[in-house]
Amino acid sequence: METRQISIEANIITKVLQARGVKAGLELDEARRVVHLMTPSSVIYRLRIDAQTPVDKVMALQPDFCSHVSRWRVDHIDLPDDFYTTVRVDRDSQTIEINRVDPQIVPFMDCMKDWKARPMTAFCGLAYTFGGLKSVTWRLDDDNQPHVLIAGTTGSGKTNALMGIIASLAFNNSPEVLQFYIVDMKRSKDLRPLDLLPHVAAVAREPGDAVEMLEAFHANMEERERGHASKAVRRVLILDELASLTESKHRAVVLDLLSDIARKCRESNENLIVCTQSPKQTVLGDQLKGLLALRLVGAVTSKVEANTAVNIPGSGAEMLPGKGAMIYRNTGSMKRFQAPLVEGPMAIVRRAKMIWEDVPPIVARVPVVAQVPEIAHAQAPVPTVPATTFVAPVPPAQGQVDKDAAKIRQAWQDGAKLADLIRIMVDKPGDKTVNTGGAGRTRTLAAIEALKAEKIATIATTTTATTPKASIFDQKQPKRGIFPRSSSSSSDLKAM
Repeated sequence: METRQISIEANIITKVLQARGVKAGLELDEARRVVHLMTPSSVIYRLRIDAQTPVDKVMALQPDFCSHVSRWRVDHIDLPDDFYTTVRVDRDSQTIEINRVDPQIVPFMDCMKDWKARPMTAFCGLAYTFGGLKSVTWRLDDDNQPHVLIAGTTGSGKTNALMGIIASLAFNNSPEVLQFYIVDMKRSKDLRPLDLLPHVAAVAREPGDAVEMLEAFHANMEERERGHASKAVRRVLILDELASLTESKHRAVVLDLLSDIARKCRESNENLIVCTQSPKQTVLGDQLKGLLALRLVGAVTSKVEANTAVNIPGSGAEMLPGKGAMIYRNTGSMKRFQAPLVEGPMAIVRRAKMIWEDVPPIVARVPVVAQVPEIAHAQAPVPTVPATTFVAPVPPAQGQVDKDAAKIRQAWQDGAKLADLIRIMVDKPGDKTVNTGGAGRTRTLAAIEALKAEKIATIATTTTATTPKASIFDQKQPKRGIFPRSSSSSSDLKAM
């Protein structure tokens, strides 16, 4: 964006303020140049407001600012066909934000290189301020923000923000301590690849399946409350496009379940993420709306929706330019931030699998129904498990086990990692793109058991034959593990 354009648009804002008799202007530096901040999606100008002038007077001029800047742009700039100008006044920071004609992308993977990750903390985006660049995060273990509402119309960056949260959590927390339960009512092509993340325990895309998953999640939450199920694994329930459920025949059941989950699951080491294009009262319900403390809001269609989504009057969410430009609202604070673009969901899946390749995959526990000739008396219905992405693999035949054991014998004796043994077993040693889960993992583990049965030494001795090497069974830390893994397992899924 050219310096000349920045100066002209700043001058337009100043003239509108003067014409309307509002005692305010844009801040200038010592050389009488307008002070501004260039961000990927907009240009931000600092306001100087007279002490006797309410900020609301400046905010009331947003339509005038937008109209005059838009008219100048149409007359002097070759604009894209789908481009529209937005001008937003930020009450808290007392700034004016005008969207760029040439918005820039903030790549998610670039953000991950510089971000100092912490356990159970999600990366939401970057806040561009005159005081410097700051990371915007969500701490899952913070009692003041256990649940999140992500709102915004099509093109606002809502789904992209959700993908960034899921990916940042998956990169930095083991599947042994963090699991996702996803209700994807949009059947999003962007979210679908994330089904393959090692952290995903269950996925539902049909209304009936979604209700079953919510009921099962709620039942397990109550088991945790009573102390009958472990709380060691943090579970995150994710609903993309809530309106598809609350504007259907399942509305009453869904809102009752979600309201109870939102009230209680914080104590059970669980969190809730709700996404919707239309953050209306009819979609969220009174109880659920009040329990979603953290709000990540992109562009919405009206001031009424902006007030409902952000839960603060005059947030200006209806004037956001979209494409990842969002508002972060928690308790009394509000700030603008840019959600990064998550490109290539499968690349996210591959990276997460490589990081946690030594962690066993989550396997669905499907109840077994016995064949009985006749039931003499009434039986309580057996709870069903919602459909999941993962299916328990079939154990290999003994002949195949012997062949696999022969392939990996030497590497196993040398203390190779499980992932490397799997690659050797499938004749692709050193190939990091090999899927080290599923059937390959099952075959390798069966081969290892066969080698143990042969009483072959599981450790290779050193030259002094006194100090043993660590075997695969002693290697508890996952590859590139950032945080210590919990000693707990996924046993608390049994109620699901």
